[in-house]
Amino acid sequence: MTAIEEGEFIEEVRFPLAVDGCRYRFDEVAMRRGDFAIVSLAVVASASEIALTIGGVADRPVTRRWPRSADLPAVLAAFAWDLQAQSDPHVSASYRRHLVRSLGQRLITEVLDETVS
Repeated sequence: MTAIEEGEFIEEVRFPLAVDGCRYRFDEVAMRRGDFAIVSLAVVASASEIALTIGGVADRPVTRRWPRSADLPAVLAAFAWDLQAQSDPHVSASYRRHLVRSLGQRLITEVLDETVS
């Protein structure tokens, strides 16, 4: 959704270009195809750093960066708690934290397996 007001229109959308040497992954979980995501995750990995952005958990998307050498399960657990997930009628805060940890681990492992150090 946008914050567009009645009578306004979108004139331009910009997306950053891919950076050489970086690899990317995205995934999301929704109740039904096309619904708003319960959790969305975007990963960017370079030779030295991992960046993970989480949407659908906090009031806005949040990005965390860390060195590739960091303890991934510990980083993901801390990140999941720092987002201060809230339960709603569709899903519990505990399940959102679980998705951040489990899907984050899977996506990051996938992207690291294909990067060249």
